[in-house]
Order: sequence, then structure tokens, then C-alpha cells
Amino acid sequence: MKTKSTIAVLATALAAAQLMGANIAFYGSTDSGTPYLWSSETLKAPWVSGILPETSDVALWQGGTDGVTIANGYVAVDGTYTILHFLVSGTGGKNSNLHLVFDNAAYASSVLNLGRTGNVFDLNNYSMSFYFEGNGTINMTASSSIISMASSVSSARTMDFGAGMSVYQETGTLTINGANDTTTDATIVFRGLLDVKTSLSVADYARLSFNGASSRLVTGTGITINGTSNVQALNGAQISAGSSIVVKGASSLTVGSNSSISAGSSINLSGSSSLTTEANS
Repeated sequence: MKTKSTIAVLATALAAAQLMGANIAFYGSTDSGTPYLWSSETLKAPWVSGILPETSDVALWQGGTDGVTIANGYVAVDGTYTILHFLVSGTGGKNSNLHLVFDNAAYASSVLNLGRTGNVFDLNNYSMSFYFEGNGTINMTASSSIISMASSVSSARTMDFGAGMSVYQETGTLTINGANDTTTDATIVFRGLLDVKTSLSVADYARLSFNGASSRLVTGTGITINGTSNVQALNGAQISAGSSIVVKGASSLTVGSNSSISAGSSINLSGSSSLTTEANS
């Protein structure tokens, strides 16, 4: 027999489950010329169930074609969408690179909002690469977001944000973590804009590169580089901190030719950290 209290408990549980959202599995087109459209409700092209993820849902990457076959996949962000975060899963996902294609010219908008407090691109201890291509916007809307390359697998992997991409930490702090070891080739590259509302922290053997004339890092307050990390401004890139830039431990900051760094208050080095500048920087 269901009493009023039982119904109330069930309603509360249902509301909590809805708030947590679901893992919505997706694949990618194996043809770079014809990426699957994010908006498509066709089964397995890209969403396995034909149902798009909503604000509280997780986009569960399972690779190209069937979730088992290893194949790089392409998905076009053909509008403005909001999810919680990305999660890598399964044989296909852990070995297949994901190319998210943005195109402000082809669509009314090409925007992706990520709402998770924590890691927004969760490798789930797998080894694969994310590529963000074309012209579009990624907004991280939580007060504290993380981009991490951490994985129990030591294979090479990359997270590459193209020159036409604008990435925003809208309301608070951003942490960028590396692979947490010295041997793994795990690189994060921004070729466009990274704009952080307050502070940026770089840690855990991160290899973070700002590369190209379109590449800019802007923070509202400070930048801290620690955990034996390396940050580079290369080929015309610009790094600008609202307050201080602090380099700690055995970490390093490299400023390449025609690139620049600036800080509202100071640039501080401690421990065995280093700042290297090349000609014309």
C-alpha cells in the first residue's frame, strides 16, 4: 500500500534522479566531410538512442560507428547546446579520437555550454584525444572547472582547441591538469582564445601551449604554474594575467619568438622554476 509519505519519497527520489541526469551515449561519423549533426535524432548518428542530451546529462563518447570499433569520429555542433560534461567510455571511446566541428557561418550559432563543477572532459582513465575545430564557442559555466589529461594509461593524447575557438570560464576559476607523470606525451593546445573570469591554475605535469597569432590567454586575476608543469606562448601568442603570474617548483614558462606575457602586478619565480624568452618576445 502506497501512503502519502511513500509517494512523497518516490517523488523526491525521482526529482533527484532527474537533477543528476543520464549518460547519453554517442558515436561520430567516420567521414570528416560529413560529420553527424548534434541536433540529429537519427539512431546512432550521433546519439545511440536518438535522444539528445539535456542540461543535466553527460555526453558519453563511445567512438565511431558502434562503440567497439576503433575509429575517429566527427560531430558538428550545429546550434547552442548545454550538457553537464563529456565522459569517455568503452573500447571504441577509449581508443577513438573525437573531433567536434564548430561553424558559426553555417549555423545560426555554434556554442557548447558545460555545467559541471570539476572535470568537463573526463577521459575516465582512458587514452584518446579531443579536437575542437572550426569557429565556435565553449562556455564552462560552473564556478570551478577542470580540464585534465589524467589517465591510468600512459599513451600519447592531445586536447587541441583550434584557432577559431573561443573558450570561456565564465564565473570563477579554471584548473588545467596534466597526465601526472613525466613520461606521458599529454598536451593541451589553445590556438584561439582562453578567457578565465578569475584565476588559472596549471598543475600535475601539464604541458600547456598557446600557439599562433590568434592564441590568447586572458585571466581576470592570477596565473599559477606548479606541479612540474610547462606553459608555452609560441608563434605570436599572448598571455595576460590581471594580477600576478607565479611559477613554482620545477615548472617552467616559455615565451617564444613574437609572443608576449604580461601581468597586472608581478611575475614571480620560486624553487627551481624557470622563465625562458626567445628573440622578439
